Amino acid sequence: MRFFKNKEVMMKSIFLVVFMTFFLFAGCATNGTSQSPGVAKTKFTKHFDDSLFKITEKELFSVEIITDKKALEIDKNTAGIIIHDRKDTDVEGADIRVTRWLPKNSQGSEETMKVREKGNGLYVIEKLNLLMEGNWELRVKIKKGAIEDSVTFHFNNK
Repeated sequence: MRFFKNKEVMMKSIFLVVFMTFFLFAGCATNGTSQSPGVAKTKFTKHFDDSLFKITEKELFSVEIITDKKALEIDKNTAGIIIHDRKDTDVEGADIRVTRWLPKNSQGSEETMKVREKGNGLYVIEKLNLLMEGNWELRVKIKKGAIEDSVTFHFNNK
């Protein structure tokens, strides 16, 4: 080959072309999802079979609502909320706001219900009195430091 002065320069050039081609095609083969540097892939865990479980709108938190008295030793009008972050770790010290709404009748309360932190990502909603039977919404807003997200649960109270 005339373009190269010696065999070593030619081999380095071929290696560089192959290396660059590999990374070009590897970059094109990604699935199109992006993540911020230093943030682990989002994975959330549901803890109880009979719970209500959702991921918040911005996928920053998972929220699991438990009303089973056996699981958390709670009263009829109380519910437990388990909150985890994107790394699936307990969220402690968050500001949790919960409101209830009955969409069909446009009834509910914009009053924030009392939420008490129990520790290890567990919060308790006290006095969860649903005024009548129907398809209710429970709106949960979570704020931890500068991070905010929300989720709405739909359930039937009969």
